[in-house]
Amino acid sequence: MAEPTPWDDLMEALTLLRRSKPEAFNPFNCEHDTLWVDADESSFTPEELERLHQLGFIVNTEYGGFMSYRVGSA
Repeated sequence: MAEPTPWDDLMEALTLLRRSKPEAFNPFNCEHDTLWVDADESSFTPEELERLHQLGFIVNTEYGGFMSYRVGSA
């Protein structure tokens, strides 16, 4: 079986993240090579948070939500 691609990783991460705020109208912001996602950290288990980290999405402790340097670009 082929290794997951960055597209696969992004889709897996977004599938997890959308459960936090499925009604969000504008859940994304991208600036300065960072993708910001409006999602609530408390909605995830420790295992899910670790998986999101592996996929390139880390909790933003300063502003809330998640951020990714891996897939963001402006």
